[in-house]
Amino acid sequence: MDSNFVFKLLRKLQENVEKSGDVKSIFLPSEEVVSAHSVLLAASCPYFKTLLFGPHYFENEAEVRDITNETVNLVNFNEESKRFFLLFLKYVYKGDIDIGSLSDDELIGVYSLSREFKFPELAHILSNALSSVFLCVENVGKIFDMARRYDLRDLLKRCISFAEINSTEILSNDDVWVKLPYQLVDELFKSDTFYV
Repeated sequence: MDSNFVFKLLRKLQENVEKSGDVKSIFLPSEEVVSAHSVLLAASCPYFKTLLFGPHYFENEAEVRDITNETVNLVNFNEESKRFFLLFLKYVYKGDIDIGSLSDDELIGVYSLSREFKFPELAHILSNALSSVFLCVENVGKIFDMARRYDLRDLLKRCISFAEINSTEILSNDDVWVKLPYQLVDELFKSDTFYV
C-alpha cells in the first residue's frame, strides 16, 4: 500500500473528524468537545483499545458509553490537559510531532498522557526529547517531579546535579524554592556538594 495514500486518508479523517468522529472528549469546565475516531485510537494504544472495545470497568466512571448512538464520551479531562490531548491526537493522526516547537509543559504533559494511555512509541520519542531538555532554575522542579513519577533515572540525576550546582540561585529565588518537590529538596540536603 502506498504510504502517501495512507497519509492522505488519515489527513481526510482528521479534517472530517467533527462529522465522522465517534469518540468525544469533553474538557471541563468549558464543556468543549473534541472528536476522534475510535478505530484509530484503539489501534494506537492499549488504553483506548480496552476502553473502547474491551472491559469497561473504571473506578471513577468518567467514561460512559452512550448506547443510543454508540458514541463514547470521555469526561475526565480538564482545560489544562486539552492542549496536551490535542497534541497527542495530532500524533495519532499524523504519526509525527514537532518536538522543537513544544514547551517544557507540553513535553511533560504529552509524555504523561503517552504513559497513561500506554503508547510506548510516543513515550519513547518524548523521553528522548526530555533527556536533553534545557534545565533552568524555573523548570528543574517540574522536570524532576515528572522524572521521579516515571522513573527516568538519568533525567533525575541531571536534575539533582543541576540543582546542586545552582543551589545558591535556587535558594535566593523564593518563587522557585517554595515550588520545588520535597523529594528534590531532600536529595539536595543529603548531597555532599550542596552548600547553603
